[in-house]
This record gives sequence, C-alpha cells and structure tokens, in this order.
Amino acid sequence: MTLFDRIFGKKQTAAEPIERPADTSIAKELFIEERDLLELSGGAQKPGPEAAPTVLAALLARDYFSIGQKDGYEEYVLEVMDERIALIAAGFREAYYREKADLLERMDQVKLALTPKAKEVMPDQYARIEKQLEYLERRMEDILLQIDLASCGEGYIEQSVRAYKAGFRKGFTLRLDEDVLFRDHKIL
Repeated sequence: MTLFDRIFGKKQTAAEPIERPADTSIAKELFIEERDLLELSGGAQKPGPEAAPTVLAALLARDYFSIGQKDGYEEYVLEVMDERIALIAAGFREAYYREKADLLERMDQVKLALTPKAKEVMPDQYARIEKQLEYLERRMEDILLQIDLASCGEGYIEQSVRAYKAGFRKGFTLRLDEDVLFRDHKIL
C-alpha cells in the first residue's frame, strides 16, 4: 500500500464485493394507502390550531358588556338597548346561517364518499364516514335549534345578550348619576 492509498483511500476493484445495506425490503407505505378516504378526497378536514376563527367564534369573543356600557352611557334610551339586542341576535343568526351552508356543503362531500363500492372495498372506512355523517347531521340539528333560539336571545348567545344588557344598565346608570350630580353645575 502506498502513501497515496493511505491518504485518499484504496480504490475498490471489481473483484471486491460492494457493501449493501442489510435491509433491502420495500416500504409498505409505497403501495398500501392507510389514510382516511375523506382525507384523500380533501373533504371534511378537521380544523387544526392554524384554522381561521369562524364568524361565530368572533361574535362570541366580543366584549358585549363594554359595548353595552358605552351604548347605555352615550344613548341612555331604553329603546336603543332593545334595538341593539335585536342587531346582536341578527348577527348571530347570520353567522349560524353561514355555518349551516358550510355544513351542508361538507355533508354533500361526505355523502359522495358513501358509495356501495366503497362499502364493499373498504368497510371500516365506510363505517367511519357514516359516523362522521351522523355527527354532521347532529350538528345541523343544533344549528337549526340555535337559529330559532337566537331570535329570542337564548341558546349560545344568551351570555352575550345578558352581558350587553348588564353593560347597558351600568352605562345608563352612570349617565343618570352624572346628570343628577352635575345638572346645576356648569363647567366653563
């Protein structure tokens, strides 16, 4: 062995065997698909943490107490409170109608995957899809109920309506107290 062979390594000749990795099996994932049929078709994906907040979630996250307090202080007319509560309920109903339309679209996508061929070829996935469709149908019933309840300020929006009323009363009271205390005093 020469000095160059030691520094740069010895060239492999045709007589020496080439070393191969011990595991020469082919990965099972290349040929067998184990993902959900809905995931493959792109339908009914579960929202992750990066999903955009819905209109309904944005409505529920608003600070209705502060809004009511501001309205009660600035407007101090009880008819305004009823009018604004009706607007809050209308906003929630609109959000529910949008959610209903999205849900109907997702249900249609799920129903497309429920074919007799899918039931025959993939019975486990077919059963999962049926369960998902049942969940979507229960969600639709809940949305329809919430649409009805929103018109009278009940259901999921009840806390928002009550917070607005409490805020309005507080703002209204502050304005009345201010008017009574400072009615005779003029500030120059």
